[in-house]
Amino acid sequence: HIKHVCQLKFKELIEREARNQEYVKIGSVKPEYVKHKSAYFVFCGMDELENTIATFFHYGIQGRTEYAKFLGFNGNTPQLIKELNLPTKSTLHVLLTLLIMEHPLITPSWIDKWCLFDKNGNQTGYKEMNGQYVAVSYKSRKGTNDAQQTVILNEFSKSVVEFLIQHTQMARDYLKNQGGKGWRKMMLTATPISVLPIHYIHNSKIHNTEFPDWLRAPKLMDENLNITPLDAIEIAEIYSLRSVRRHRGFQIYLESQSMDAVAEALGHKSKDPKLLASYLPKPLMDFFNARWVRQFQN
Repeated sequence: HIKHVCQLKFKELIEREARNQEYVKIGSVKPEYVKHKSAYFVFCGMDELENTIATFFHYGIQGRTEYAKFLGFNGNTPQLIKELNLPTKSTLHVLLTLLIMEHPLITPSWIDKWCLFDKNGNQTGYKEMNGQYVAVSYKSRKGTNDAQQTVILNEFSKSVVEFLIQHTQMARDYLKNQGGKGWRKMMLTATPISVLPIHYIHNSKIHNTEFPDWLRAPKLMDENLNITPLDAIEIAEIYSLRSVRRHRGFQIYLESQSMDAVAEALGHKSKDPKLLASYLPKPLMDFFNARWVRQFQN
């Protein structure tokens, strides 16, 4: 259910980005200062969305309290953020959830340390290596020598990472131009007037955002999954990036019935039963272990 909702939202983000690029071409830019209405006055707002998008992309993020009013969305900043397709905690969680489902070796701490650029300004967080596209970050618990962890991306996860970079580009440029810290980080959120790097994405209060509402929304449910509204509510309550990774490990175990496969998928150095027990329910492990013993005895 979570994957289905995130895929729908990912598609929506891509389509809105393409729409906005078109609006930039056909919309008119509102002059910064207009003393009186004239034939050249440009209106913005929900009814003149092309002009709003073109105007915002012309001026960019501005630290002005009256900016939403200038763009025709006075008192409705959340809708403006949505139409501008700016990165929020909710949109970041959509993209990160899809990434973790594809590559469960990615941990929340790996994401927290994920930077697109290094201190010298070189792009290191996403790059091509030996004909393959990879995402690179760090897992501090693996020790100094093994801290760097490279994730080889497939076609789908590559598209997710590339959109994530595009999604946060304006925010990154704003921070860099302002001399602000955090522009190198991959996790950035933005409003029309400010940018905020997210340092601990897994600890951010996702339950106060739109994301749980998307998981509960009846119109986003897949009829083929037999998910009820009560199921969706329960799923929304237990959602976190950690739980997604844990359940993905559980799913791999059900598919392979192999702890080695789970350990490899989660990026563990070796099969550690105590560590795997935090991902796999004990009753299930006991069931499979008893079955293997019986098979050996037979």
